[in-house]
Amino acid sequence: MLIVGTGGMGREVLGFLLLYAKTHPLCFYDENKETPELLYKKFPVLHSVEEVKKHFIKSDNKFIVAVGHPRTREKLTIKMETMGGELASFICPGSAIFPFNDTYKGVFVHPGVGISHGVKMGRSCILHTNATIGHDVKMGNYVNVGPNSSLIGPLIIGDYCYIGANASVLPNVQLGKNVIISAGAVADADVGDNETVYK
Repeated sequence: MLIVGTGGMGREVLGFLLLYAKTHPLCFYDENKETPELLYKKFPVLHSVEEVKKHFIKSDNKFIVAVGHPRTREKLTIKMETMGGELASFICPGSAIFPFNDTYKGVFVHPGVGISHGVKMGRSCILHTNATIGHDVKMGNYVNVGPNSSLIGPLIIGDYCYIGANASVLPNVQLGKNVIISAGAVADADVGDNETVYK
């Protein structure tokens, strides 16, 4: 498994994969040439397109983009796919997910997340620890849902939205694209594209 990004989220993903997916050999990709060749003196860091292509051919073509910024995550996802990578999903044990929801492509679900029925997600969404997703929530692509936040369905969340820690989105609300709900804030009415809801 290739983890794209060596920052805070990349290291979080590493920790969860080591805990719950012990059979996978793990390495990283980071465009920053200053990043060391080995992370934690153990995990190789690839720095070039050529290295990634060779890795995908010779080892494993599955990858997770562990970058918080939604637009950057999209850009890197597309870049990896054009090199032959396959976007992978990972759901940590300890999450509670209704069994008949759609399969999520490229999502990363932290422990303690609860997902009810009728939930649909787009590509590469990240759900942080103890987030709760209520019934009939429709979520776009590259959405971040922060720790301890609550999406109380039914509701619609557009692409690239960022829901902060301890934030809430109430039922029958529609968020446009690229909306930010700041930490601790409550969205109780529709929010247009590119808007921010403050606490």
